[in-house]
Amino acid sequence: MGDVPIPEVPALADATIVRHPESGRDCLLATTEDGRRVAFAFEIESDTPGVSIVDPALWLGAAAVEGAPEHSEMRFEAVEEAQADDWIQALVAHPVANDWLAEIKRAHPAEYHEWFSQEHYEEGGEQGSG
Repeated sequence: MGDVPIPEVPALADATIVRHPESGRDCLLATTEDGRRVAFAFEIESDTPGVSIVDPALWLGAAAVEGAPEHSEMRFEAVEEAQADDWIQALVAHPVANDWLAEIKRAHPAEYHEWFSQEHYEEGGEQGSG
């Protein structure tokens, strides 16, 4: 069985956790080494929990109005890339992004495990395909 190449994504140069003051939901605003600005959210209440790339204003706005952005009518407008799993290594390698993931893991261990193990993929994920 051949190795599956890992998609190339740039490293994160800077990252900040932004939390909505009323809902408590958050997203990670990041700048890549090549200058791209990316906002990540963790979909907790989704059928397939995990990291998505979002429009931060729409994501946090949906959280403020409707609670769980995953179930809001604004979700489809807010989510730019539903499964941003190719960013795992870049997120884990950056200290602020890694802290963000650690907070998600602590607060939502089952959802975090489901995402990180990537068992919903045909060949498995971080747990291997072996």
